[in-house]
Formats: sequence, structure tokens, C-alpha cells
Amino acid sequence: MWNFTRFSKLVLSPVFAPAMCAAAFGAAALLAMAPVASAYDGSNDCTQSVSEGASVAQPIALVNIQGINFGRIITGSAAGSVTVSATGNVTAPLIANGPAVYNGSEYIDPSPASFYVTGEPGYCYNIITPATCTVSNGTNTMTVTLSSPTAETVDGHSPSGHLSGTASAIDAAGYDAWVIGGTLSVGANQASGSYTGTFTEEVEYQ
Repeated sequence: MWNFTRFSKLVLSPVFAPAMCAAAFGAAALLAMAPVASAYDGSNDCTQSVSEGASVAQPIALVNIQGINFGRIITGSAAGSVTVSATGNVTAPLIANGPAVYNGSEYIDPSPASFYVTGEPGYCYNIITPATCTVSNGTNTMTVTLSSPTAETVDGHSPSGHLSGTASAIDAAGYDAWVIGGTLSVGANQASGSYTGTFTEEVEYQ
């Protein structure tokens, strides 16, 4: 007797086959992108100590001991000038009928303006002096042309020895000193009286 066995065939449809492939590929991609837990425990950290520092300097301060004074002047019919030096000497050019310095019983001591500064030893600084200033007696005025600073001992404080033009430096003790003379322009028949005025002297660290 003959036995017959029936075989069945499974056929994948064209739509079902690509879908299965895509699903398999997507699953593989997701597995590849999944984060991996780190085993780093921080045992390889590196630290470094960083130094810190600051430098604090004393501020610079200016002290005016005496103002500039040209003493007593005798006016004349001609204009002229009177100069007071860094050492306090006062002179007037010999001009016929011009102003002259009075040396009689009512003599007034002439003087340059004198200053000293305090500050951080060794620090350099600038001296700022106006070129001119004015003294007045009511409506009458005269112009003063100021000179450059001159190193001099002031109020017991010696100059630092570093003054050059309008720049200088604080000495090891924290001081410096200088004076400023000037020239007073006196008009013809300048009105008599006491003339006063002020000017501003400045210092600043370089």
C-alpha cells in the first residue's frame, strides 16, 4: 500500500517581509544607542592650590605751609614786575618810574609758596601747578606767573632728591618737599592796597 504525505508551503508576502526587517533593524539601533553605566568613581581628580595676594599703598597727601608773598611794593607811573625766588629773595627790574620793592620800616617778608607731601615710599608722582593766577583788591587786579617747583626743605621735611621738572618721588621716610616762586605783573600807577588771591596746587601718583 502506498502512503502519501501532504506538504504545506509557507509564503511571505512582499509587504510582511520588509516590515519584519525594519523592525529588527530598529531594535538593533536602539540597543546600540542605549547609555552604558559609567564605572568612574572620581579617584583620578586633580586639585591645585592657587596663591592670592594684594598690595595696599598709602594715599598721597599735600600740605601747604605758606602761600606766595611778594612783600611790599611801591608803585610807579610805568608798569613793571616783581619776582620772588625759591629762596625768598624779591627783585624788581630797574625800570624808570617802574615798581620797586620797599625795604623800609613797613617791610613785609616775601616768600615762595611752600609744600610737602606724604605718601607711599618710592612711589612716583606728578605736581600740577597752574601757569598763572590772579590777586585782587576790589576791582583792581594783578597777574602772577608761577614758576616750576624747586626742591627745598619745608617744615623740617627734606626733599627726596628726585624732583625733575614737575615729576618727583616719595622718599624712604614717606615725604617730599618743594617751593614755588613767581613773578607779579604790576600795572602803571597800580592802585594801593592789600591784594589777595589763591591758586590750586595738585599732586597725583603716576
